[in-house]
Order: sequence, then structure tokens, then C-alpha cells
Amino acid sequence: MSDNTATGQSLQPTMSWSFDMLPKSLQRYGEYLDENWKTKVYDPSSSSYTPEMLSAHILRNMVSLMDQELRDDDLWDMFRSIFENWKLQDWKRTPGPVLKIFRNFLYENGVYTKIDNISIASKLDKLVINENFPEYPIEDIHSWLAKGKRFNSRFNPVKLQRPTPEYPTNINPKIS
Repeated sequence: MSDNTATGQSLQPTMSWSFDMLPKSLQRYGEYLDENWKTKVYDPSSSSYTPEMLSAHILRNMVSLMDQELRDDDLWDMFRSIFENWKLQDWKRTPGPVLKIFRNFLYENGVYTKIDNISIASKLDKLVINENFPEYPIEDIHSWLAKGKRFNSRFNPVKLQRPTPEYPTNINPKIS
């Protein structure tokens, strides 16, 4: 930004950053971010990047993906594109709670990653590398829904079971 030399006043923005600026669902993860989380692009290949910087990269992209309302294979394609240069060690340097919310976001929106005791970092790494869109086992979907979790996917069995509305078949329009 430049200064107004006539008055000596700075033209810097006066708004300060706060965790309240995060979407409500991400506010509790603010401790993993710095004030540049929404604007700075981090290249994880640099070992100088902190876990906070990597978290910022993940959460900023997650907000962008939320805004685009992507799901299923469209979300998977975009995820792979965004994180194509990430390696397993990049995922491992990211705080576990951030990986968990990101994995759950992908899962809730139709990108399958098995939820078990295996490292989330290794699962996200494999998801980037995988050439085929991962398919959901129906049992995993039912288990997720039984926990009262959100599932915004074309694979949602509740959506698949909606009856097709019945329309009258013998409509004779009157032509005047």
C-alpha cells in the first residue's frame, strides 16, 4: 500500500484479522492458523513451512471448496488438483485435528476415505495418488448416517429412496 504524502496518513486497511472471520464450522481450528491463512499460498515442498502454514493452505482450500459446493467426483478431481504436489511428509507435518476435519469434509461430500485407526495423512496421500474415484461401501454410508452425520452425496441412500412424484398421464389439453 502507498502513503498519502500530503497528509502523511497511511492507506493501509484498518480492518484487523480475527478468528471470527472463519466460517463457523472452522472457527475452532483458528489456533492452527496465522493471519495470512486466507490469502497466502503455501508450497508444502519447502521444509521451512510450519504446521500452521500447511493448515492454512488446507483450510483455505476447504473454504473455497465449500463455496463451490463441489461433491463426489467433482470434489475429488479438484482435491487431487489442489494437492497434487503434496507428499506424505507434508500431510504428516499438518496437525491431526486439521487433517481430521478435512477428511470428514471430503467424506461428507462424497469422497470416500475409510474411517479407521490408520493414519489420516497416509489416506489423504493415497487419495491424491489414486487414479480411480473411490467407491463407498454401503455399510460405511449407513454407519455414518446412523451417527447423525451429514452426507451430501449422490450416494446417499436416503436421497436414492425418494419416490418419483406421480403425474397424471392422460392429460388432454383443450385447444381453443
